[in-house]
Amino acid sequence: MIARPSILLVALTLALGFSAVGCGDDESSDPPASTGGVGGGGTGGASGEAGSGGAAGDGGAAGTGGAAGDGGAGGTGGATAGLEVSCEGSCETVLAAACTAGPTAADCYAGCMGAFLPFPACEQEAIAYLDCGASATVTCNASGLPVSTGCESLATAVNQCTVCEPVAEDGPCKLCVKDKCCAEAQALIGEPTAAAYGACLQACADQACRDACQSTYPAASAATQAGAECMAAQCDADCG
Repeated sequence: MIARPSILLVALTLALGFSAVGCGDDESSDPPASTGGVGGGGTGGASGEAGSGGAAGDGGAAGTGGAAGDGGAGGTGGATAGLEVSCEGSCETVLAAACTAGPTAADCYAGCMGAFLPFPACEQEAIAYLDCGASATVTCNASGLPVSTGCESLATAVNQCTVCEPVAEDGPCKLCVKDKCCAEAQALIGEPTAAAYGACLQACADQACRDACQSTYPAASAATQAGAECMAAQCDADCG
């Protein structure tokens, strides 16, 4: 039996562990996304002196050039080096805004690394987003938190990639949804009105209000329903 959309929207995002990252968000709690440099795996040892990172992983052979592009250890070292540089650059921009409730340098950097290092498959999307964030205009909102704009489409691309990537701490429900309902989750994340629809539903106390939200945000409602139907059909046993 399909639950009502307000529950489904929350259930789907919670099941996936989805935390929206966007240039318009508070970057102290949702730091710019990244998971490593493109040069780590693709351009090999020479790129990014990934060299030095890569060599540490697999010794001389991985760091000597062309072959390093195919070397797993060299690639990982490079990706980590790329993530470090990109997080530093993005955090510099956030810190330069000097918002009263903004993060410390250590918290911003640790948050960025911790949020996106677990998703190496999404490094290209993440680096693109971080590079955008590093050159974005950051302002302080009424609460004194740093907010930047202009990178929304890149944030969506990062979220659509990471939302389907399994990580070690995932339980049966998350693993099932990521495996069986990935397309539906990506569609929901990619729907521009999804956040407004979710906020509308959360404020409702009766069905008439929920019906009004669905009428106001039909695309988000349809995307939510598709995710709900997938969860019910594919992951009911795992998600309860």
